[in-house]
Amino acid sequence: MSELIVLYGAWGVFIVAFAAATVLPFSSEVLIIAYIAAGGDPWGALLAASAGNTLGGMTSYLLGYFMELKKVIKFLKINPKRLDKIYPYAHRWGYMTGFLGFAPVIGDVVMVALGSLRCNVWGTLITSAIGKTARYYAVIFLQMQIFN
Repeated sequence: MSELIVLYGAWGVFIVAFAAATVLPFSSEVLIIAYIAAGGDPWGALLAASAGNTLGGMTSYLLGYFMELKKVIKFLKINPKRLDKIYPYAHRWGYMTGFLGFAPVIGDVVMVALGSLRCNVWGTLITSAIGKTARYYAVIFLQMQIFN
């Protein structure tokens, strides 16, 4: 994956962040830190990572919205117990739960739950984008404070 970032720059960051939010279980933050440490543009990395990860999360939302839940659970390798734990929050808070789409381990589960509950797509898109952008901003800010 690091080859993608080196070879394609911000587009590589976008692809890695998208993949990390969908089917590949890894942390895109490490590669983004490496990209910036190698001289990549931090603002470009923030924009690319946020957009890629948000679109990846919305892919999980759409899978939950359109596919049979059992198939989504199998395809994304989601633990059904985690999904059961997210549903009460998603029922209560609706698309506002999308903010938690940034969280490791449960982010995909949150997005699938919101999709399966048919929560407002635009609200989910906006709240998940805010959460994911805030996470990447914090990572990039800390990286720049520590290593620069």
